[in-house]
Amino acid sequence: MEKLNEFFFNYGMKILAAVLVIVVGSYLVRLVMRMVEKALARSSVDISLHTFIKTVVRLLMQIVVLLTAAGVLDIPSTTFITILGSAGLAIGLALKDSLGNFAGGILLLSFRPFKVGDYIESDGVGGTVKDIHILYTHLNTPDNRRVMIPNGILANARITNYSTEDRRRLDLIFGVAYGSDIEKVKTAINEVIASNPMVIMDPEPIVRMQAHRESAVEITVKIWCLKENYWNLLYDMHEQVKASFDRNGISIPYPTRSIRVEKDSAGTDILR
Repeated sequence: MEKLNEFFFNYGMKILAAVLVIVVGSYLVRLVMRMVEKALARSSVDISLHTFIKTVVRLLMQIVVLLTAAGVLDIPSTTFITILGSAGLAIGLALKDSLGNFAGGILLLSFRPFKVGDYIESDGVGGTVKDIHILYTHLNTPDNRRVMIPNGILANARITNYSTEDRRRLDLIFGVAYGSDIEKVKTAINEVIASNPMVIMDPEPIVRMQAHRESAVEITVKIWCLKENYWNLLYDMHEQVKASFDRNGISIPYPTRSIRVEKDSAGTDILR
């Protein structure tokens, strides 16, 4: 009976000590988490990462508290580590794709190749970034469709960000007939460029002959504008250059094909 009492006393003290470790540890976890929240609020870390960072810090600290309590109870810490490792392996295999998206989200939020409000294009999809979550990035396409791209794919794909720079270059090609006066064509285009206030004249606009095609001479035009004026300037140039060509009698050709009819020795028509 005396040994039994001694066993319960010793083990009871260990349980009491373990409970004390958990209580004090929980208090310290809350204290540290308040410090982490204040540090994150002052930092430049993306707000989308705040929840993830706080969750990881809290989880790691709680694991430390549980391992410490287990050590007080003379429970080998290797047992908990083995359980956690097995659980982590099983979860990792079951959520392989989601973990890839998760890792991609961390990379995107850390390196910031784009931000909310930017217009980006990746893997054939273009749109304005609406939200960057830990697993998916949400885009709104120009026709107002919501596209959700897995971050795992986005982090490994080529991303074109059209909003990073203040200026964009507009590249256009106009085809004119071979009989056209090229200097007259260039003058007509330059007049349209000079009359449009959205065109930035420095760097100087480029209007030059680019190529000889089957049925047209191609004139390339390269002009700069503010990024927010890109689409309006694109439409203006097409409309105004067409009107200028019409006023100046400059024809825009379309593909033509010459067909010659000949007769063979039997008098049958042959198309060549």
